[in-house]
Amino acid sequence: MAQEVGGTAIIGVGFTDITRHPDRGIGAIAAEAVRDAIRDAGIDKDEVDGYVGYPRSPSYSSRHFDGADEVSMEYMSRALGLRSARWVVDTSGLALGMVAAARGALVSGMCDVVIGVRALYHESGRRYSRAPSRDEGGTGQFTMPYGLGPGGGRHAQWLSRYNALYGATRQDLYAVVRAAHRHAGLNPRAYWRDSTLDLETYLSSRWITEPLSLWDCDLPVAGAGAFVMTTTERAHALKDSFAVVTTMSHSNHPRGAMDDAGLVAADLKVAQIYDGFSSFLYHWYEALGFCDEGKAHEFVQDGRIELGGRIPTNTFGGSLGEGRLHGIGHLREAVLQVTGRAGERQVGDADHCLVQVGAPDRSWVAVLSSGS
Repeated sequence: MAQEVGGTAIIGVGFTDITRHPDRGIGAIAAEAVRDAIRDAGIDKDEVDGYVGYPRSPSYSSRHFDGADEVSMEYMSRALGLRSARWVVDTSGLALGMVAAARGALVSGMCDVVIGVRALYHESGRRYSRAPSRDEGGTGQFTMPYGLGPGGGRHAQWLSRYNALYGATRQDLYAVVRAAHRHAGLNPRAYWRDSTLDLETYLSSRWITEPLSLWDCDLPVAGAGAFVMTTTERAHALKDSFAVVTTMSHSNHPRGAMDDAGLVAADLKVAQIYDGFSSFLYHWYEALGFCDEGKAHEFVQDGRIELGGRIPTNTFGGSLGEGRLHGIGHLREAVLQVTGRAGERQVGDADHCLVQVGAPDRSWVAVLSSGS
């Protein structure tokens, strides 16, 4: 029986097909994911009395219209007919930020069953990196790289420094991208499920922001994922198998979730680590104690992060293989792994799964554990 710190669990997950350019609206996509999650949880819609979302579109060319390329709590409440919802909120922090908010609402008794949804929309003719530069206010005007704009400028600078300090090469990073594409081949929903990516193709691809290339960046897609959360007490009554949200911590204290769960890196058999850019994994393997500082580029070699390796990572393909959905796929895969429902991707003895969502400097880390 898993540790049940906080007393919350995920009892259902839902997802839609992933497309490059959709033939329907974002509201229909989001609603489909919610209905799928409710079916998976085995509950009735009217049992849902809480809702959490993260509506913001990341594209600098977005229109930011509710129901067009974003869906707010008001929009989804009406679209889903959540007549019983007494706690409804939009938050930040991507997928795990939603889990953290839901966890607090459940523990405090503000609601009993929460549905969470993240939907992204990629319209034809609109590009994520269209803006040539980025204006910053507040502290960002002093800390963000000047003039680099969207497209991973600050992350490219971090990787350039890492490579210079530790002798890492672009070829080393291919191991991360290769693992993502291989795992995507086992995920029927992944955008790159039929893709093979050899080293020559990777090395010859164009730059996004040097030294990050096209294949080092996740792909804008249209799709949605959803989850159903409740208390562990209610989960026991509803399900034979569920995922306990054992611990959570912010990136300010990256090992806090493992510490609170009484785990170290060596105890973990599987992880889902956010890969908006491939270099993120270097940071997290070191920050979480899977390897020493400056050794991540060596750690990822020889299949260590692939299925059958030391720590299979992003077993569904991650953002690099499935598409950019801001961590809702990472959360879904963690739930499937600890409940033994990942099919061909299943890792043996996956009693715990570490899941991290967000850029290295602004994110959440959680440990999900098997519950029954």
